[in-house]
Amino acid sequence: MKVAEKIRAVVKNISVKTDKKQVNFTVSLGIAGYRPKDEDASEILERADRALYEAKESGRDRSVLGS
Repeated sequence: MKVAEKIRAVVKNISVKTDKKQVNFTVSLGIAGYRPKDEDASEILERADRALYEAKESGRDRSVLGS
């Protein structure tokens, strides 16, 4: 979660100026780790994917730890 929050903060500080306007960036992150009961990586990816969509639905520019 600490690494995800650092990434999120760095991305939030990125901006690109074009001819017409300034573009700012944000990122939403879904985090999940290995659990002893996981049978394969797809279970971890599923939790991370659900956490990502939770982050997006709760306002974007967030890090969410999957449960």
